[in-house]
Amino acid sequence: MSIASTDQFTLPLERRYPELARRLQETALRLARERGTITSDDVWDAHPIPAGVEPRIMAAAFKPRQLWVKTGQYVPARRPSANKRPIPCWQLRDAA
Repeated sequence: MSIASTDQFTLPLERRYPELARRLQETALRLARERGTITSDDVWDAHPIPAGVEPRIMAAAFKPRQLWVKTGQYVPARRPSANKRPIPCWQLRDAA
């Protein structure tokens, strides 16, 4: 899925939950500075999505995209609802 197609789903969520999107971004930045490479599961563990909020809001954690780069590695998701599907590893662009 391209960034443009991902944004078509996540932008309305970010507008609906701007404070949550901001907190997810802050959490992802903090974790990446501490660990180097992170996944959405790492962010999820540190800042769970409240009940009733569409899980795709997690895409907001890795915005703005200019700050982030996928490492090319994928790991199985740890969350049971994700059924161990492969999820990308991310790092801050200036750390790549």
